[in-house]
Amino acid sequence: MNTPDADLRAGWLLRAGLMIGAFFMGIVLFEIFMRLAGLSFPVFEKFDEVRGVKLVPGKEGWYRAEGEAYLRINSLGYRDREHALEKPVGTFRIAVLGDSLTEARQVPIEEAYWHHVGKELGACTALSGRQIEVLNFGIGGYNTSQEVLTYDLDARRFAPDLVLLGFFAPNDVQDPDRARWRISSPSYRLVENKLVLDKPAAPPIWQRLLYIGVHYSRVLELINEVRRWWTWAIIKNRNRVDKKAVQVEVGTSADIYRPPANPDMEASWQLTAALLADLNDRVRNEGAQFMLATIPEAVQTHPNTAYREAIKAKLGVEDLRYPERRISDIGKSAGFPVITLVERMLPEAQQRHFHGFANTGFGYGHMNVTGHRVMGKILASEICARIQK
Repeated sequence: MNTPDADLRAGWLLRAGLMIGAFFMGIVLFEIFMRLAGLSFPVFEKFDEVRGVKLVPGKEGWYRAEGEAYLRINSLGYRDREHALEKPVGTFRIAVLGDSLTEARQVPIEEAYWHHVGKELGACTALSGRQIEVLNFGIGGYNTSQEVLTYDLDARRFAPDLVLLGFFAPNDVQDPDRARWRISSPSYRLVENKLVLDKPAAPPIWQRLLYIGVHYSRVLELINEVRRWWTWAIIKNRNRVDKKAVQVEVGTSADIYRPPANPDMEASWQLTAALLADLNDRVRNEGAQFMLATIPEAVQTHPNTAYREAIKAKLGVEDLRYPERRISDIGKSAGFPVITLVERMLPEAQQRHFHGFANTGFGYGHMNVTGHRVMGKILASEICARIQK
């Protein structure tokens, strides 16, 4: 005979089991509903033991968080078409390194600046009679350390004639202690003037399981999307509350637009210089050319002159081109050409924004179709002129 306590426990266990079963059944039904309705918020990244994170080979889907484009990741794990490892005869091959501005998931692949560079270089007399092939190795969130590793791991194997680094200074000035916003990233350090690589720490098992699961579950995709928007909303609200802070754009530092005021920032610049000089040496040792292009931030090419002047006044600077001048000096010292784009793109701005989208707002964020087109045309002209020399 069951005692009253045993009956009570059995009742609680039954109710708990029914609630848990109903919860998981609800998740399954919601998963089915999202699939039938075609609702998806695909995640394109996964953990990588060398570079911390990479894109999932073969993954495809719509990206609508900022702008809109259909993404297809090639078999090597980059947003690009497939390329033969062996360079075709009579081909001038360009490998492009960079971060999210180069991956350019906000615009169709045919509108990415590096795609326009390939088209425009077809008219370059210095390359007459040669096919132009551009390979994209840009991945969002990458720092300079990851770009150096990407060259070593993949880009160099395609025997490029030219390696072009799309350098976005507000994010890419290499900080050895930079906070990781997604997952642990590799980072070089300067130790007695030598570069030492700190490998990324492996995430805990639960996090790795989530990274895997989000590629198979629409419900987990939705949860991740809500988390992403919530995080950015908190950051934006914090910036509005802190009126004393000069915030040029969410995710970037205003300190980049003036000479370093503290040893840590100067150390970041010195590390960046060492990494770029090292990358230039690696490329030249493979018999290729190395060039760097400074990709503008939204405020630098904002069409509203009064807005730019207000930002300069808040920062206490005469112009917003300090990072370009610093990178140009690094290029001169290390022996590689730097194509500075702010001065060349600003006159083209007039009444149009190069950054921002209809679904997020203009004047901040990633570069839009107009910005990519103008940047690609200017870059192609500069690259052609330098090749002619």
